[in-house]
Amino acid sequence: MSPLPSHRELEKDFTIQDFPALASLGLGGEDLRMLTQQGFLSREIRRDKTYFKLRFRRDGHQRVKYVSARQAPAVRAELTELQRAVQITRNLDAATRDARQILRQTKRQLQPVLATRGLAFHGLAVRRRRGPKTEPIVIHHQPHEVVYEI
Repeated sequence: MSPLPSHRELEKDFTIQDFPALASLGLGGEDLRMLTQQGFLSREIRRDKTYFKLRFRRDGHQRVKYVSARQAPAVRAELTELQRAVQITRNLDAATRDARQILRQTKRQLQPVLATRGLAFHGLAVRRRRGPKTEPIVIHHQPHEVVYEI
């Protein structure tokens, strides 16, 4: 059993009522489901004024919701919470890929050294190589002839 929570354990059944700042933007349940997978809060500066927009994709189209500067911190915090499970899973997948690559490289580097000592990898274990196959030695045993003298 892994000490890390599974993706299913991290996912929660969120409702829009759990996220008041996102609900105030007029988002629905389907929007919330899409935001668990992707979406971000962008910041734009126009004429010395800062504007925030929540951007995400749904049904192949980009959706944009304007967010006031006052709402931006709360929206960012809710978005982070909503995407936490997916972010943890992505980080874990990336770390797993890196670990597998390092393991492959290490095994590749160790193979010649092990071979000189008669060892080889068997999965992750190092084992002694079997000797070459030889023909079995068959001994034909002829019974001794017993001669009795009278």
